[in-house]
Amino acid sequence: MSFSNGLYGHVAIVTKVTENSIEIIQQNEKITRQVLKLVIRNHHFFVGSSVKPTVWLRKAE
Repeated sequence: MSFSNGLYGHVAIVTKVTENSIEIIQQNEKITRQVLKLVIRNHHFFVGSSVKPTVWLRKAE
């Protein structure tokens, strides 16, 4: 997952997804493992309140 926050952006790896949350692991942050709120509205995904994902990479099926 790629985020638009910060000067250069940020990348994290999604390790777990539930109906209401996403768990990520990351480097160069104070918190290396984090659980973010997940909201789905009108087929759009919203993560947390202050982070804004710009790219989602998915496993090919």
